[in-house]
Amino acid sequence: RKMAEAGESSVKPLGGGFPLQGYRPTSGARTPRRPTSARTPRAREAADVDAVAAVGVDDKPWLFGIDRPLTTVDISAMGFCRAIVLDADEWVAEEIAAEVISDAFRVSEPLPRLTDEYREVLVSAMRHSFTGSTSGGDTLVVMRTERLVDLEEGSREATTCYACIARVVDAISAAWEAANKDGDPTLAAVIVVLETFPKRHVEVDWGGGAEPTSHAVVTLDDDLANFFEG
Repeated sequence: RKMAEAGESSVKPLGGGFPLQGYRPTSGARTPRRPTSARTPRAREAADVDAVAAVGVDDKPWLFGIDRPLTTVDISAMGFCRAIVLDADEWVAEEIAAEVISDAFRVSEPLPRLTDEYREVLVSAMRHSFTGSTSGGDTLVVMRTERLVDLEEGSREATTCYACIARVVDAISAAWEAANKDGDPTLAAVIVVLETFPKRHVEVDWGGGAEPTSHAVVTLDDDLANFFEG
């Protein structure tokens, strides 16, 4: 399966729970993507400080990278109501990515490609997934990218895979921001984790004359607790 969901109902943390629970965002419109009561940042390497600064003060980090695959225990222990796991390193063709994402976010008419022409449809479907009675609650999106390193740098397959990952990340951000801007009180929290992603930024280009953009990837330590100290 290219996509899997875990935890249809609220997932209780195992053991004491990972510290990531302490700063994942609370639901509700116009709220930060992590609670304002979260722990304060500890000292970080300069590159990560720059990444956090790029996110902005009011919009707390929501896009993370970790240098190992997350286990099912990791995912359950984070305490999210729903987890969507995507094998993003298989997206060597836009049609593959479009099929997986259409299924994951229940797009009414399956997308043929992930291009600017279909961006609004995708963002609308994602927003529907994050809000209202159809929302599965606070959501963790895990994108597996471990096999990206096996693709030849600059090849068509690698370029397509990076482009599709970036467009999905950007669409998730746009969907959440649109609902938040409209003050939707049913808006769920959404966190994205890229597994073994080799870059510190996700560079987005939808094509079709759309303005390129970038999202900073904030690093998670192996214990999932690097961003805050106890």
